[in-house]
Amino acid sequence: TVYENDSNGNLIKESLYDSNGDLWNWSEHEYDSEGRRTGSRFYNETGDMTGGVRYYFDDVGNYLGSEQYDSEGNLTHSTVQE
Repeated sequence: TVYENDSNGNLIKESLYDSNGDLWNWSEHEYDSEGRRTGSRFYNETGDMTGGVRYYFDDVGNYLGSEQYDSEGNLTHSTVQE
C-alpha cells in the first residue's frame, strides 16, 4: 500500500498493490478547508471509477451524514446522523 498526503497531512491517495507489485486499486480523497474529509472516489486497476462517497457537515463541523454512489454516479445509499 502506498499513501500520498497533501501539505496539511491529509491522505489524498491510497494505492493498493498485489503480491506481484501490480496496482490492484486506489482511492482519492477530498477535504474541506477545516481538514474534514468531504469525499472519496474509488478506482480499479484499469482506472475505471468503481464508486464514491460524499460526507456532509454542518457549519460548526458536526457530521451530518453521507451518500454513496456507484460507478455511474447514481446514489446507492445514504446515511443521516441522528
